[in-house]
Amino acid sequence: MPLFWSISHPSRLVIAVAKGDLEPKDMMDFVQSVDGASARSYRKMIDVTGVTARFSAEKIRRFAQLIRRREDESEVGPIGVVAGSPDVHRQAILFAKQAQLHRPIRVFHEQHDARKWLDALCAQSPSRTAGAAHTVRFKAMEMRSAVPR
Repeated sequence: MPLFWSISHPSRLVIAVAKGDLEPKDMMDFVQSVDGASARSYRKMIDVTGVTARFSAEKIRRFAQLIRRREDESEVGPIGVVAGSPDVHRQAILFAKQAQLHRPIRVFHEQHDARKWLDALCAQSPSRTAGAAHTVRFKAMEMRSAVPR
């Protein structure tokens, strides 16, 4: 699979790296895994610098519509897309323009710039992130205390 990702619940951050011949099914598997991990509202950094596939404008539009529609369903986190090569960068810009509704989506040339932007967004709303992380830990403690010993 040309798409690998890591989900950090304490940091409320998803980092994905795509390489090679990425297919739309790979992106759908990623989206479903993020949902399955209850990480839809987390910040996301998606590095597509190593992608060699070229997507048609129609495929980009359909995927962007899916991502945009998710904002109507529940809270979603910002997306920082990293795209180094000019061709991939153009595709990422097209995706970002079509996918953005209310949540911020930006395209960067470098991972460190995307991460700085995502961290700055987190710093602007520390109560939301801290409260959500605290709630998760609190629920985990409640569950442990309810288990008979």
